[in-house]
Amino acid sequence: MELNYDWRQFQSFFHSKRRVAALSAVAGSGSVFLVVENEVVITAYADGEDLRDWTGARLQDLEAEMSQRERVVLSRQEMDGLILGAVQAAHFQESLDVLRQGRSAQHFLLEALEGWWGNVLPSSYGVLLRLEGQTPRDLFVLFRKGKIDLFHEPDLSSLGMGRDRNLTEVVRFLSERHLVPVQGVGVAASEWDEWSFSTQPWRAVAQAIRSNRLKLVPFRWNVATLVGTRGFLGI
Repeated sequence: MELNYDWRQFQSFFHSKRRVAALSAVAGSGSVFLVVENEVVITAYADGEDLRDWTGARLQDLEAEMSQRERVVLSRQEMDGLILGAVQAAHFQESLDVLRQGRSAQHFLLEALEGWWGNVLPSSYGVLLRLEGQTPRDLFVLFRKGKIDLFHEPDLSSLGMGRDRNLTEVVRFLSERHLVPVQGVGVAASEWDEWSFSTQPWRAVAQAIRSNRLKLVPFRWNVATLVGTRGFLGI
């Protein structure tokens, strides 16, 4: 079962039970990580603690209750940026470290999709990022009205052996499942990492499309044109 933003499940799945048990001994004294929207807590986390009761509470009330503890507060938009950027990490443990360290720089792709590009893209659509390498990784992001609506590694188990590695099949599956057009993007993890740390990545992205190192599935001229325009004209 896939969830939109289940941070607690993400934490429990990628952290060993032994570590969580050890952290529980110091519960109540460590940092508290908060994701807020309109001054309302939508996610609260602290190692070894159950803070689910604070979901939906006012940020002001939580801060008053935990005034003696360090608090790391991120907006929903900031967290969306961190999540999308975390896919560049080598493995999920490193991705988790990226999120918890709070890298604030917005990823170049998210900046474009939530910016001017939103005026020419559909109101609802999905993007499947597939980073190819020794251990391929997938990331599906659904956008509605220019904002991230959900984010997860898609469950492709129902596609069966072989079909889950076929980008065309996966794009069709996700499009039918979410009832939105889906753009598949397949690229080597090494190139994705290079672009993600570059201050001006779009020219390299456009060149990768022209040389077929970056695969657009299906190939859409409007998407390729947006990338080319951004890369060569600076828009």
